[in-house]
Amino acid sequence: MNDETKAYIEEKLSLKWSPRQIASQIEKDTGHYISYPTIYRYIRNGLVKVDVKRDMRQAGKKYNKSSEKRGKLDVGSRVIKYRLKKY
Repeated sequence: MNDETKAYIEEKLSLKWSPRQIASQIEKDTGHYISYPTIYRYIRNGLVKVDVKRDMRQAGKKYNKSSEKRGKLDVGSRVIKYRLKKY
């Protein structure tokens, strides 16, 4: 993420825009494409300076910091010793 994109996202968040609104408008204004889940990830990881309680549209509601779901497998259901033997 370059400084122009970061400044654009921070400005729009301070104007109470949602990440979905920012993602749909940023390509038209700056020529850079960024998805709204990526904007949420930037906010969660602290790459974009924003006061979540003040600047986000759901201000005052509880903010749940969720864990990243990508790239994680449910290994418990794939344990070899519990597979049926074929013979």
